[in-house]
Amino acid sequence: MTSRPNHRNVGTQLDAATLAAGLLTLPQELKDIIYDLTFTTSPPLTRYINKTYKPPLLLQVNRASRHLFAQSYYSTTLVFECADIKFLGAWFRSLTPTHQDLIAALRYGPSAYWASVPGGFGEGEFSGVPSAEAVG
Repeated sequence: MTSRPNHRNVGTQLDAATLAAGLLTLPQELKDIIYDLTFTTSPPLTRYINKTYKPPLLLQVNRASRHLFAQSYYSTTLVFECADIKFLGAWFRSLTPTHQDLIAALRYGPSAYWASVPGGFGEGEFSGVPSAEAVG
């Protein structure tokens, strides 16, 4: 009996151009599902920014994926929060103006990482950062 190849044992790898061309041939309904599963994020109420924060990988792949995913990531998060106002300001200024415009609110104060930040919290001012609020 001869074995027939199937999707589980065929060692075919697709390059990016072939994959992109194949995706373009799909019906719109399937494209929409793939888009929703790939380029949208479930919004937590708050995203915490600290020294170990790393942006999601889809913001680091290429311009096209960054553009698509950033709209979901930055605009669906209600608040980006950090215990250190200087660090939060530096993080915000590191974003592109387009990504900055998508953010609804920034918050700093002791509510961010209360248990994980020993000692005091940073003092400082935001320079050019909209919608920042202090939490006390």
